[in-house]
Amino acid sequence: MGELKVFIFDLDDTLYPEIEYVWSGFKAVSRMLADTEEIQDKLFNDMQELFKDDRKKVFDRFIEGLLLHPEKYPEVLIQKISRMAPRDMINEMILCYRLHDPQISLYEEVPYILELLKAKGMRLGLITDGFWEAQERKVKSLGLEKWMELILYTDKLGPERKYWKPSPYAFKKALDYYSVDTGNMCYIGDNPAKDFIGPSSLGIKTAWIRRPDGLYKEAMPEEGLINVNYKIDTLYDLLTLI
Repeated sequence: MGELKVFIFDLDDTLYPEIEYVWSGFKAVSRMLADTEEIQDKLFNDMQELFKDDRKKVFDRFIEGLLLHPEKYPEVLIQKISRMAPRDMINEMILCYRLHDPQISLYEEVPYILELLKAKGMRLGLITDGFWEAQERKVKSLGLEKWMELILYTDKLGPERKYWKPSPYAFKKALDYYSVDTGNMCYIGDNPAKDFIGPSSLGIKTAWIRRPDGLYKEAMPEEGLINVNYKIDTLYDLLTLI
């Protein structure tokens, strides 16, 4: 087994709690729709409840519910939303969500561990899925550029999510950049359903971080888990690998 020299990280629920981004986005959309804090709070709470019921198409279901039960909302809000076709309003909400400046923070141990890994001569990088405009804003908000030698947004590498995980394409680019053997690199991610297929196919080591608050903590049962070399609970556990 090769000596680890490079650690590549996933972003969401690996370096910060993704649920913080979701709530931050809902608050931004609520501010876009309403002028008063009281109405903003109601809209935010309604979006939260929809998300907790089902993560898919929250804004579609929100607009559908609002139009079906307009009596639950102030008339000024109904008038504002009714000026646009429902699909156009939903698209405006999605755009606001993706382009807002997120209010998010790193997991507590992350800055210390990243500093320590660099001090020990490790080279660090980031490979992340998601719409690149949103992911770039997350990276900027978290200040990750100061630690990461290479940041790859898979959404920028090709059209229509072509190189999103589980594609190995971004990992091939990382190997070329760092010029190391596959056994010298480890990818750390939270979602075993897709994070580790690509790097494992190339021989890159993988570490599954099991965040208790992660959105994908139940993506795959541990029984029969493949493509994972290490199971860790915090980034402190990476220190045992070097």
